[in-house]
Amino acid sequence: MQLSGHKGGSVAVAKMETDSTGAPLKAFPVAYINVDSLLQKYNFSIDLNEQILKKQENARASYTQKARSLQAEVKD
Repeated sequence: MQLSGHKGGSVAVAKMETDSTGAPLKAFPVAYINVDSLLQKYNFSIDLNEQILKKQENARASYTQKARSLQAEVKD
């Protein structure tokens, strides 16, 4: 963006860039998200994270129990 002087003050003038064929390039907005802040500061994110951890623990316990059961069947 280029600023140029105007009697009433400064006016913003957008400078259009082109590619090698002369066609104008489209500018896309860029958004930056700090995921660490989301996980630490927002209650919704914290609650979801706790639910995911509980599901993970339950799945791990279920897997371990089934593995022990299968091992016991194989021994017999």
